[in-house]
Amino acid sequence: MNVSRKLNAYAKEQGLDINKVRITFALERLVARIETDKKLSESLVYKGGFVLLKTTSTNRYTVDIDALAQRIIRR
Repeated sequence: MNVSRKLNAYAKEQGLDINKVRITFALERLVARIETDKKLSESLVYKGGFVLLKTTSTNRYTVDIDALAQRIIRR
């Protein structure tokens, strides 16, 4: 089963809007890829609606990722 079908099945099973499920999935995959970079994973602090969505049982929905870059030095 491909990703699109799995997302559709999940949305239907959970009674969720498919577009919100797709956006959440895309944001999660983006963060997962960013976290594979050692420098970025040590320097970015996530904040805002995305963090609330992932850490609490909130109805708040987000379409972006807010992050604060700390201790990034260009060499």
